[in-house]
Amino acid sequence: MSTTIHGWSGIQTPTWMPVLQNNITFGTYYKIVPTEGYLAWEYNPLRNYRLSQNMYEKDGKYYTWSEFVKLTGTSKDDEVPDGWTLREAGELVDFITGELSFNLEHPVEILPQYSYDGSVNLIINDGLNIPRLINSRFTTTGKNTYKVIDRKGDNDTNIYDQGEQFDVDTSLFKNVNKIPKLEYLGTANGNMSVGNYHFYFKYSDADGNESDWVAESGLVSVFMGNTPQSVNTGLRDENSLKSVHFRLSNIDIGYSFVKVYYTRYSADVDSNLIVQAKRIDKNFLVNNSGICNILINGDENETDVTLEDINSSFDVIQNAKTQCTAANRLFMANIHKSKVEYDKLSKLSLCFCPYKHEEAYPLIDSINETYEISAKSDGYYDSKYIYDKTGYWPGELYRIGVVYILKDGSLSPVFNIRGATNLSTRSNNRPYSIEEKFANKDLSLTDILSGIEYSEENYMIVGGTLPNENAKGIIQLSTNSTLIQNKQVVPFPVLGIEITANKEAIKELKKYVKGFFFVRQKRMPITLSQGLVIGLDNESNTPTLPTIGGVLADLDYNKTFIETSDINDINYVSEGFLTHYRFKIERKKLKTGAKIGIALAAIVVLAAAVVATVFTCGAAGVAIGAGVAAISLSMSVGSVTLGAVIGFTAAAAAVTAATAFAISDGIQRIRQERNKAAAQALVGRNEPIPKGYERNEQDDSRKIDHDLNKRYVIKDPSKNKPKAVIIPDYQVNQPYYNQLYTGDTFTVQLMSEQPSTNFLSDGFLISKERHFYVDSYLYQTDKSFNKVKLVGVPDGCPIKMIGDNKFRARAGYPEEAYKYEFQGMVYEDPVDMKDNSDIVRGNFGSYVGMEGYTGHATDQIEVKIPGYTENSIYEYIQLRAQDTSAFYAISDRIDIKTLESKTALLSETGEELEDFNGVYFRGDSYICQYTHRIIRNFNDPSAPYNDVIVDSDSWRKNYNPNKPEEYANINLGDVNAVQMGLWVTFQLRSSYNLNVRTIDKSNVDEYLMCGNYRSFYPNYGQVASGSQKIPDSDQYNKGFSKSVSEKYYFEVPEVPYIKQEFQNRIVFSDIHINDAYKNGFRVLRTVNHKDYPMTYGSITKLIELKNALLIVFEHGVGLVAIDNNTDKPSQVLSDLNIISDTYGSQWKDSVIKTPSGVYGVDTVAKKIWRVKEGQIELISDFHVQEFLNQNISLSERELTPILGIRNVKTCYNAFKHDVMFTFYDNLYGTHEKSWNLCWNEILGIFTTFYSWIPGQLENIDNIPFSFDRDTIKAISKLGMSDYGNDFSEGITLTNNVIDTESTNLVVDKTLHMTYLDKQGKEQEYEFLESDMPSDENFIGFLQLKNRLLLDNKTSYNITYELLRDSQGNHKLFEICSKNIKLKGVVNTLVQDGVEEVQVSWLKLTDRANLNSEIYYRNKEGHAYADWEANKVSPLDPEYSLELPIFKNTMGKRLMLPKNLQINPDKVVRYLNVKAKISMIAENAQASAKDLYYNQFANSNQGMCMIDAGYFESSIAITTKHNLSLLYTDFWKHGQGGIIDISDKIYPTYWYGKQHPFEFECVVVDDPSVHKIFTNLELVANKTKPESFHYEVVGDVYDFADDKPTMYFRQEALKALYQYNGYDIEYNPNFLEIEPKQHNRSADLPKYYSRWDTINEIYDSYKRFDINKPFNYDHLAGAEIVYYPTRNEFRVWNHAEAIDVDSLSQDLATSVIKANCRYLEDKWLVSINPIIVTYKNEIDKSKVEPGTSMFSKDAFGVYKYSSWVKGQNGSLLPPINIQGTKMEETSGSNIEFPSGDNGKDNSLYGLYDLTEWNKGSWRPIDPTKNSDRRETDVRGKFMKVRIRYSGEELAIIDFLNTIYQISFA
Repeated sequence: MSTTIHGWSGIQTPTWMPVLQNNITFGTYYKIVPTEGYLAWEYNPLRNYRLSQNMYEKDGKYYTWSEFVKLTGTSKDDEVPDGWTLREAGELVDFITGELSFNLEHPVEILPQYSYDGSVNLIINDGLNIPRLINSRFTTTGKNTYKVIDRKGDNDTNIYDQGEQFDVDTSLFKNVNKIPKLEYLGTANGNMSVGNYHFYFKYSDADGNESDWVAESGLVSVFMGNTPQSVNTGLRDENSLKSVHFRLSNIDIGYSFVKVYYTRYSADVDSNLIVQAKRIDKNFLVNNSGICNILINGDENETDVTLEDINSSFDVIQNAKTQCTAANRLFMANIHKSKVEYDKLSKLSLCFCPYKHEEAYPLIDSINETYEISAKSDGYYDSKYIYDKTGYWPGELYRIGVVYILKDGSLSPVFNIRGATNLSTRSNNRPYSIEEKFANKDLSLTDILSGIEYSEENYMIVGGTLPNENAKGIIQLSTNSTLIQNKQVVPFPVLGIEITANKEAIKELKKYVKGFFFVRQKRMPITLSQGLVIGLDNESNTPTLPTIGGVLADLDYNKTFIETSDINDINYVSEGFLTHYRFKIERKKLKTGAKIGIALAAIVVLAAAVVATVFTCGAAGVAIGAGVAAISLSMSVGSVTLGAVIGFTAAAAAVTAATAFAISDGIQRIRQERNKAAAQALVGRNEPIPKGYERNEQDDSRKIDHDLNKRYVIKDPSKNKPKAVIIPDYQVNQPYYNQLYTGDTFTVQLMSEQPSTNFLSDGFLISKERHFYVDSYLYQTDKSFNKVKLVGVPDGCPIKMIGDNKFRARAGYPEEAYKYEFQGMVYEDPVDMKDNSDIVRGNFGSYVGMEGYTGHATDQIEVKIPGYTENSIYEYIQLRAQDTSAFYAISDRIDIKTLESKTALLSETGEELEDFNGVYFRGDSYICQYTHRIIRNFNDPSAPYNDVIVDSDSWRKNYNPNKPEEYANINLGDVNAVQMGLWVTFQLRSSYNLNVRTIDKSNVDEYLMCGNYRSFYPNYGQVASGSQKIPDSDQYNKGFSKSVSEKYYFEVPEVPYIKQEFQNRIVFSDIHINDAYKNGFRVLRTVNHKDYPMTYGSITKLIELKNALLIVFEHGVGLVAIDNNTDKPSQVLSDLNIISDTYGSQWKDSVIKTPSGVYGVDTVAKKIWRVKEGQIELISDFHVQEFLNQNISLSERELTPILGIRNVKTCYNAFKHDVMFTFYDNLYGTHEKSWNLCWNEILGIFTTFYSWIPGQLENIDNIPFSFDRDTIKAISKLGMSDYGNDFSEGITLTNNVIDTESTNLVVDKTLHMTYLDKQGKEQEYEFLESDMPSDENFIGFLQLKNRLLLDNKTSYNITYELLRDSQGNHKLFEICSKNIKLKGVVNTLVQDGVEEVQVSWLKLTDRANLNSEIYYRNKEGHAYADWEANKVSPLDPEYSLELPIFKNTMGKRLMLPKNLQINPDKVVRYLNVKAKISMIAENAQASAKDLYYNQFANSNQGMCMIDAGYFESSIAITTKHNLSLLYTDFWKHGQGGIIDISDKIYPTYWYGKQHPFEFECVVVDDPSVHKIFTNLELVANKTKPESFHYEVVGDVYDFADDKPTMYFRQEALKALYQYNGYDIEYNPNFLEIEPKQHNRSADLPKYYSRWDTINEIYDSYKRFDINKPFNYDHLAGAEIVYYPTRNEFRVWNHAEAIDVDSLSQDLATSVIKANCRYLEDKWLVSINPIIVTYKNEIDKSKVEPGTSMFSKDAFGVYKYSSWVKGQNGSLLPPINIQGTKMEETSGSNIEFPSGDNGKDNSLYGLYDLTEWNKGSWRPIDPTKNSDRRETDVRGKFMKVRIRYSGEELAIIDFLNTIYQISFA
């Protein structure tokens, strides 16, 4: 067995000897990532990305299984090739992921924040994605060491899961991916305070950071007791002895806990509403299944919150342009929220169609009058039923909407659904108009949605099929029930709202939202209340009850007369306080006939009775009624017949028969029969007494007695009218209704549910003789209206009036025993008054008096709002439509992905789907059973609550109207002691849950004296004892009237546009407390913001400045103070204090804060500014302003940075205190401007211009680290050119990274092209594979990306053209085009009959020259650090591009010498491609629009190309090999810091490249005189300069007037150079300069000691490179430069530095060739003269005899000019190539732009192709046409620039310029 120790060379391979004969078993090897160590050596701080699936790693990138298979060809997961590593699910890996979705156009801004465990939170914002927070997961532990922090639990908050959980984990604002399911499980034992609750739920991570609201409950009523006999609401904070239980499931796995908030409504004894909002300070644990069981028992610690907190949702922003921290808050500005497709959602919302839903109330037949329940459900006595089934009022208007849960988890405003009136159930209702359209299969969803129209005036749907079909979600549920059970309509159905939507609408919704829920506004009532109509006695004006028998069942009819005249069986009953008046008819004392009197007394007993309101006589009355009638009819004066006795006996027998009949046929029949007999009684107390007889009162008459049966007052209907209504809502809310019911007119309507009889049943069968009730209900359709007047009559009220109508709730006075009220009639005869027992006294319960009602007693009515008319529903709809009040949730949140209801199921794919429907409650209507106490006795003033009767005859003995003085002898205590009480029970609907009433504990004195609080039946029995001589409770805990939550939602405003971008809004977080677990930065509430005016443009940047905010606008700078001491969010930020109203910045990255101030660049004003000590100063003025004017090329429209391509970025070198202002602009073509201007803060001046540009630069411990901008640019260009990237745009390639080592350059040749079909749906072309390109040199298809074309119903042809470029890249490629047939039959295309599509692709023509090489390779194939012996160069036979880059033992990649490098500047190739768009003409119908189409096509060409002299760089291409050459390391500046580097430090060496060094000065000594500059003295070290450059204005030269023409020739020649493949740039705008002809023109020889690159700024400074082609050996040269801002031309003279001592010739010859020498510690420099050539611009061969050769024509143009013709007929100066390197190199092969080539070149179409180079400049002969001369550099001032190569350190002390005064 042998092995090789990899990574080492020069070591013999050892031979291994077996140590043990036995096998050795090894355990599994686990890679252990160190959890502590040294920062500088080993730790990757962001190793906290957890894989959710197996991934395969290669070169630091992770690939899925499918990608791995595609790249490796491996089909078995256990075969992992070398270089690949399997990373298993759950493993922590380096934080390398595309899930951050970074974009080139949005540079990332990162704010650090220390976390509680010493780690660092990175708050990441890029203006595109959601703000994120990513924790480093390590902390520094001193001495540059670190330690990984493993937080508590399995769900660490600083570990970030791959996949759908990623955004949840990394979001700065704790957002939610899933929509949880909330279940209310009911109540149990506990200690919660009473009240109506709504609960609100958030998630929380292990650190306590909370999400936004994820769910809210329905109504949870927590009251005392569990049965009807025990329930009561309680008051204030009474202990309900209950807990509540919820289950929350489908919870995001990124959260560990659930946090619960609630609002509770209760009230105190004074009906003051108590509203509490609390947070429960308990973490409810989420289990591993994503379920949280929540039991709230009331013992938890709680924290007060405000209702604003409940409604303060997180301000979920999609992105923010800038951020900063200040005063312990996080601030963000220039906010963009998620795009909400308001128009589409508005239309889709109108696809939701509501209907009525009905179901039987479980207690409607299952609770009796004593409140005993026989059903399984306790109905509205049960908290769970209340939660699930609180219903809606029939006939009322509700407004329903829908709130969408957007993709980012935020909530939309409320969108209106469809509505209509008189809605029945879905099966009994005609469909809505939109449902009928959905049923039409010929209509697409687009057609249906586009066809939705409604009136903007009244919101009615155009073409609506239902009554008042509207677009405001206003619905009215029909009052007619269709719920049938046992062949009868069920009364009091519970009403819900069924909402349906077509499946196509749900599919479409899924594109925009991930869920929704329904909401409603509070009801604006039409119905105020419901009540039971009872009688009102005509005389006493007190309430009476209509009944039929029952109450008289136990009367002694042997001694009683019955008075009635109602043949319909109805009497009215009340309760008197005296026993019935009883008397005997006795013969007057006569001398004879005594026996007759005795006989009559023995046989007949007559008694008076009181006719009452509801009930008639009892069962025994049948017999006695008949008997009395027989006696009366047979009686005569002085005699009596035996027939009377016989008749009585027969009647007695009839009783027995009638009773048996009742048993067999039912109580109702008995009542009817006995009342018919009783109606025949003709005599009573008021009838004439037979002559000779007298009435004598019995001993038991008019006694003060407790026996109710002896005290009933019964009257017939003629003495009672239906003028009283028992309205429970009135009783529990009298302060409101007493202001409403004041005698005004109201409309009342019969309820749908009516008692099945027109009398009240009584309790004689259940021994509840005091109890009257509605026995059963029938559903009826007669809902007639009455106009009535109503007045509230409170309990114990002496009198209320409506006109002449009186209403009393009190009869008599408790202090005066003789005070009472007559019932039935008033007796004027004092004798009758004395004998009358038809009198009442006491207090009556509250009721509503009614005048004008034409119905009957026992009618149940509902009272409408004032002014209501049955025809005003349309007006109410309009009022409802204008209501802008809040909406409240009526459903749980519905996840659109897992949508389930009774008939709807939406799969994850959305393919299998039925129409959506769901039933929703959470209304405001309760079905209640209510018992009302009619009467009670007075409390005696001297003996309250006494019910002991001392003298039952006190009244009879002492009440005599003829002797009022005896009234005082009536025992008041006895009269007030009578036990009195009648109760009535019925059912109704109410907005209060009257099933759960309130015990009134406010009357403490009452309680202390009687031991009872004011209560209600059945909470206490129907007890009339003294302890219950207190009113029933009219208290109602108003908290239980609250049916909706405290979380508000508001309608989408009806405005033309809804802002989603807030450019001048600043949002701020809560205050963060240092070291707190909960991070305040993660809480941005919707109210935490302030908007500032757009006066100065939008906000570009926020900077913290001394705990205030410096705001940089586009055109201004302002300062805002921060106030953390206020509790009002609107006052946290002050008003704006403007520092500058002129200068700002459009480029966020250009603004930076340093210890000395804040700096920024304004590219519009072309200024660099600084804010220092609250003042702004322009540091560019008088220093670099001219440079900025010339070299800031960005316009005000170009505001989008593109990483590495276009940006203005300011960097700070903390070590040197340098502020570097960098600029680069290379969006189009290969041409760019880029520069780096440096300001030193210590010196306070601009110190240098750097030729290197950092893409990013940050300081670590004051040591700057940066990243090469050139690499960023290359990567950015590649990304923008790749069609598959989301951010790519313009002309793109389907593949732009090719493999030159493979036969086929690319593996995937699939073409993905889309089109829109006639239905507007995006489809993809399918091509025949046989037609696809088979060329092995195929690279990729060309396609336009993110370019807006004319419309979706126009066909286009797009042709692509490969343009020349100055780098010669176009020579390696070719564009091919062909028509490719479509696969199959295509009949859905926009253009019918189209069978093929033209496609274009790019092809490689030269593989050999495409790859680059700049590094040594490792011949052994090692990727790790290795010995020098293994490095090879392209000259070595072992060399191969496939070998890995060599790294030395220090880990450094070694770069090849320049002479061995291959294409070092062409690692990425940039191609200029132009796209031409042309439309396919369908037919002649487009001819009328040709002009429009053509204009649009032309404008689109402008969009797709830049054709103004600049070359368009639309495509970047590289090879797989070249990708490895991109330098992606950070560059450390300097040798400080803890991180070692292996590179040597060179003076001007950056990013692996040597840069030149130069300095510049302007000689302005005595600027008033003209100077001839001859020499320089440079006191410096011996490092030789590379070149010298001198600039003068040149206005003193004789060619000064010719400088514009010289510049024109110069740039035209450069353009020609470039077209012929030379690496040189020109100013494409030179055509704007008009050349002027002179009789003699000048030119500067085209010899440059510099070379041009794609960077025109860098061109001016880059040193001459002898390895470049077409070099100009040692020849000095001059050029004309143009300053557009001053419209000035100047002369630059360039000279290479040639040292005398460096030449090999003799000294004399060397001195002639050289221009500098180092002597005595200084360089002596001779300033090279400017070389000029001249030429006469006259062609002598054209001169006519006898005319001057300088003759001009009428236009001032020389007649014999040697200028050449342009293609437009104008004269142009010929381009001089004579004596240039182009002529020497190319000769006659020079090409001029023409034909289809060179259209991008400025020369194209300019010159006549045969004349452009006419005219010779070669002869150097003064007598000929041309001349060559030298002239000194001269002027009033001179700019001097001296350049060094940078390879050696240059030290310059000073520069001395030697000149002569010129007097010429």
